[in-house]
Amino acid sequence: MVAILNLARCLMLKKAMKQPTPADAPLIVPPMNLPSPKQLVVDDNLASNRKQWKNIWQRYETAAGICKQEDLVQVSTLLKVDHQ
Repeated sequence: MVAILNLARCLMLKKAMKQPTPADAPLIVPPMNLPSPKQLVVDDNLASNRKQWKNIWQRYETAAGICKQEDLVQVSTLLKVDHQ
């Protein structure tokens, strides 16, 4: 299983290197085994759930390197994670 993940990551890196990127933007590939945060639970305890979810999202964003990406990438990632 680990070998398959390493191969997939290697292929992603090769593909990402072929795509043109701005000179000042570093190529950031998030870890393959980093699970995305679960959806925000909207119930009677919304304020507490939102605060906890925001902390989890900020840690995920930092670990995955999303916080160093352009705003459009950050928003797109947030929307994709929220709708999984």
